[in-house]
Amino acid sequence: RVIINDHLTVHRAQAEYAVELVRDFLDSREPVPKLPLPPPPSPILLKPSRPTLEMVDGAVITYLIGNKTEHYLDLKDSLTSLHINYLSQWPYPVIVFHEGLGANQMEALRELYSNLVFHRLDKNFLQ
Repeated sequence: RVIINDHLTVHRAQAEYAVELVRDFLDSREPVPKLPLPPPPSPILLKPSRPTLEMVDGAVITYLIGNKTEHYLDLKDSLTSLHINYLSQWPYPVIVFHEGLGANQMEALRELYSNLVFHRLDKNFLQ
């Protein structure tokens, strides 16, 4: 079995079959096949490897971003996805280490997820 992440496993035979289909398609240079694709020899079962998850005491999620606008925009997108797909079930604190977020940017991020802590990285950060 191949563990993709803590929540999803795929059995080796199923993964090998999918890889074989992709390789055959790439080698054939045929046009993209119409959906649905032929079914695998056995159903692909994606099931949680740990059906019940508990929060880990003292755990946090961290981000490290620079001072460019695209860093902030990427953080907004990432935090939105993280909140929808993970933090809504496991509300860990999120620490953002940054090189100069403004007050308005921090407030906009807190509107996405309230359990945020910001730490500015400057030459005095480690003191």
